Amino acid sequence: MRVSDGMIRSFLIGANATARSSLLSASEQVTTGLEVTQPSDDPRAARRIVDINRMIGRLETMEKGTTNVRLDLQLADTGLSQAEDLITNTKSVVLSMLNGDKSDEDRQVGATTAKTTFHNLLSIANTQQPDGHYIFAGIADTAPAYDVEGTYQGADGGRNVEVSPGVFVEGTLAGPEVFGRVGEQPDVDPANVGKDVFSVVRTVVDALEANDLDALSESLTLLDDVFDDI
Repeated sequence: MRVSDGMIRSFLIGANATARSSLLSASEQVTTGLEVTQPSDDPRAARRIVDINRMIGRLETMEKGTTNVRLDLQLADTGLSQAEDLITNTKSVVLSMLNGDKSDEDRQVGATTAKTTFHNLLSIANTQQPDGHYIFAGIADTAPAYDVEGTYQGADGGRNVEVSPGVFVEGTLAGPEVFGRVGEQPDVDPANVGKDVFSVVRTVVDALEANDLDALSESLTLLDDVFDDI
């Protein structure tokens, strides 16, 4: 299941528009009929100006948060679409290399292709926003989500972002929720352990390099599993 879809993006766009409309309305209240240069001129109006300015600040923060969350989701959607294509291509390579007419040399070439896929997937998993944060690193988004071996080094956990008055959405994406988990993890079905996309592609590489057709055949099911999880 894709992390971001049209419904989420539409909601955030709507929330962004609502916040912007409220901001404009608040600004108009400040600039029409309120001529107060110091609190003693009109204490009641002065308090109103303070409240409105506070609301404007909150709306500006919400608008920024909405923009950041929407950009994260758009980048994630693009990256995950690319990841799906890479996994599909890897499955095609595996099917091709299972043919009896393929030589050991052919499978070594296939292994090189799978290694390239691994690095491309790693690049997607370490996607950054223009401000530098890593969109799949969870709440530890100042460093790459994955190391060069494909091991997750981010941190799970949610960071709620207010995108409209009283409306909060989760503003973080954790790589394991998208690319799968490795090792013993809480709340993870043991049958799914080890089915992260990186370990699966490494399995393909190892099988091709070893010319192990049985392991290569078994990798097809694993590729289907990680594709379905994205």
